[in-house]
Formats: sequence, C-alpha cells, structure tokens
Amino acid sequence: MVSYEKAAKLKPESVGAKRDLASAEWRGGMREQAVARFEQTIRQFPRDAVTYQVYGTLLVEDGTPEAKSHASELFERSIALDDTAAEPRYQLANLELEDGKPERALPQLESAIKLDSQDSRFHFAVSRVYRRLGRSAEADKEMEIYQKLKGARSDSALGTQR
Repeated sequence: MVSYEKAAKLKPESVGAKRDLASAEWRGGMREQAVARFEQTIRQFPRDAVTYQVYGTLLVEDGTPEAKSHASELFERSIALDDTAAEPRYQLANLELEDGKPERALPQLESAIKLDSQDSRFHFAVSRVYRRLGRSAEADKEMEIYQKLKGARSDSALGTQR
C-alpha cells in the first residue's frame, strides 16, 4: 500500500494512482478510508468511468443490500460515461440476476457480448439468464460458446507453459 500512497503523492492529478490507492486500502481492510478516497476521486474526476466501475465492483463484494444498491448506481453511472465498457454492464447484470430480474439483466449482457464477444463470463451469465427465462435452446448455445472460449483459454495457457 505504501507504493500506492507514494504514487498518489507523486502524481496528485493521476486518477489511476488515486483509484489504485483506494482499491489497495479496501483490500487492506481500510474500508472507511477507501470509501472516502473513492468519493473524493469521483468528486475530483467525475467523468472517469473506470473509478465508478472499480468502486462498484468492490462494493458488490461487501454483499450488503445497501452496498449492492450503491454499486448498481455506480455501474449505471459508469455506463453513462462510457457506453463502450462491457465490465460495468456485466456487473450490473449480475446484480439484476441476483435480485431475480433476469429480464433486466439480459439487455446488459447482450450489450456486453457485443462489446467483447471473447469474454467467456458474459456468455456463461447470459446462458443463466436465458435458462431462467425458459429459453433453453439459446441457453445451450451460449453455454457451448462459453465452453469453447474457456477451452481456448486453457489451451493457450498450456501452450505458453511448455
């Protein structure tokens, strides 16, 4: 964490350094300090979509209804700022799915897949949504894509280890 603090001091106008420090504080169990730093970073850099996404993702891990609600707002803001980002759509869709709202998760996941068709997580999640919506054939198709992508990733990882 010391190195993140130094980076933030050396580059006070660096949103990345501030975001990394807040993340490190969160991971280090310094939640109140991390929340304050994320909120300060958002005030200083209100148009940085990645900060909203990172902060929201950490809040999801918290698991409380309040944290998930705030995370949802952060993901929506991230998407509004950068409509080409797939990750906040995926995270938002997972929250909707957890809340029993697969019909609200589906458009987010479909958009995420359009933005990044090679991310196996998106295909796995959309297969779950289709299954919950009773669309078994589409769920099976997405599961096949997921398995192919996971297999391709495993094959390439094995190839690089040889």
